[in-house]
Amino acid sequence: MISVEVNDKHTATLAGIEGKLANQADLMAQIAELLLDSTVERFQTGTAPDGTPWAPKSSTTIAAYEARKEPVSLKPLIGPTKSLSSIANFATASGDDWARISSRAIQSAVMQFGAEKGAFGAFMGIDKRGRRHFHSIPWGDIPARPFLGISSEDEENVIAAIREWMFG
Repeated sequence: MISVEVNDKHTATLAGIEGKLANQADLMAQIAELLLDSTVERFQTGTAPDGTPWAPKSSTTIAAYEARKEPVSLKPLIGPTKSLSSIANFATASGDDWARISSRAIQSAVMQFGAEKGAFGAFMGIDKRGRRHFHSIPWGDIPARPFLGISSEDEENVIAAIREWMFG
């Protein structure tokens, strides 16, 4: 958070800043949009906010697409339509002194943080012969593919937006 305190309105070096500090909502909305843009870009580049590449799709996932005769994108979190994954159902919000971006998709936390095989228990399935089988949820380890966060480039863009907002 950036804060500026002006002790003497008549000699303030940053003349006129006190009025701007009272209404930061537009700036916060702009910051939320900047973060949204960079988050969407991460799905195209397959990289985390710190610049590390996401784990590739597993051979099992690729085989599942092929078995269903669906086109396969080798980019992680890009589905058979080659569009952004359903976890890219983003929301932005902001207020007078905060900005937020989030994903409304239920599986977004697993994609962000990963999950080990069986982390969410198991379900029972019945095969064609009537035998019960228990299947882990998830059925295998899912590597973390962080997409939410602030990169060094995001930091630079946010600081540039603040400077532009403050000093025009």
